[in-house]
Amino acid sequence: MLAVAHLKYTHKSGPALTEGSDVHDGTTVFADGQRGTVLIGASEDAAGCEDPYDVESWKQGESHVFCETYVIPANAKSVEVHWSEEDGEPFVWKFPNS
Repeated sequence: MLAVAHLKYTHKSGPALTEGSDVHDGTTVFADGQRGTVLIGASEDAAGCEDPYDVESWKQGESHVFCETYVIPANAKSVEVHWSEEDGEPFVWKFPNS
């Protein structure tokens, strides 16, 4: 089954970003403790999802929603979305699979 993580990122401070952002690269979906298989390019056209490479100027206070799609087992009991900065400890959001 497909699991799509929608993450909203906000540029909190500093100068405007003038190139595509790679902030979404730190996103991973796990099912029952196992990393899912990323499905590259699957969510670029999904409703509410933006392509991070189309963001050319990202001003302070501005937000964008980037999505990542993973293939996970349909019978997984729990799904987790992990996001971390480079070499940082991940933030983890847990969801029951219903």
